[in-house]
Amino acid sequence: MSGLIVKTTRETIDTRTFYIKVNLKDKDYVAGQFLNIDPHQFEELAEIIKFLEYKKGRRETFRAYSISSFPGENYISITVKSENFNTDKEYPPLLATFLVTAPLVGRVLKFSGYSGSYIFPEFLEKQTSEVLHLVSGSGIIPSFSLLKNDLIQDKNTKVHHTIINVNKTYADIIYREELDKLARKYNNRFTLVHLLTRERKDGFLYGYPDIELIKRNILNLKSVLVYICGSKITKWQHRHNKITQTAPVPRFMETILNFMTQLKIDNKQIKIETFG
Repeated sequence: MSGLIVKTTRETIDTRTFYIKVNLKDKDYVAGQFLNIDPHQFEELAEIIKFLEYKKGRRETFRAYSISSFPGENYISITVKSENFNTDKEYPPLLATFLVTAPLVGRVLKFSGYSGSYIFPEFLEKQTSEVLHLVSGSGIIPSFSLLKNDLIQDKNTKVHHTIINVNKTYADIIYREELDKLARKYNNRFTLVHLLTRERKDGFLYGYPDIELIKRNILNLKSVLVYICGSKITKWQHRHNKITQTAPVPRFMETILNFMTQLKIDNKQIKIETFG
């Protein structure tokens, strides 16, 4: 498929949302899904692609980006967070930083899709009366789509949503104003909990989520549906740890899934999406 990038908005210093106009027939996605972008379509990346393909011995693959809109909106939108190279990775990032920094309004974007199981079941209200979203950084993106789809379109009205949103600082919070507006307008259906790990600020919890915070925000451990999106230990980190004979440090996903095990929440109640 293809669409015209009609506008972009800066969410944070390193995150940008793209609004893409597509044919109506190409809007058949489900809230929470992602699309895939082929980096080969950008001539600006041609030389770095040649280099990476030479080093890797294979063709560069499509990159997946979560959709931040819901099907009722005028445009498909994706939110992209730039990546930095560090020693945990074998190669520098290719596409994300280019998308965030390049002037792309007015250009046609080619993509494939739609994919992903980070979606609500068809009959959500029959399964649960509460959904807990545990997200970190750009992990908010697919849950933002799910939340808007339910609240704005008045779906699953008997289901309460709670988002525990973990970020380093106040300035790192993606969709900060939009989330606040939704929390005020739909206060009977949506609870918003912010945690900051590197900054203290009035009205925000400080530190990392712990099992007690999660437990306080669940009414029924046996019926709650939990949607978790955040970073995990990458294959490059596993490789580095193997070489250095060190144990990998658990990241957001490993930590939260450990809490799920301690709380005895069935795997059938959990949806996960990872990045890293």
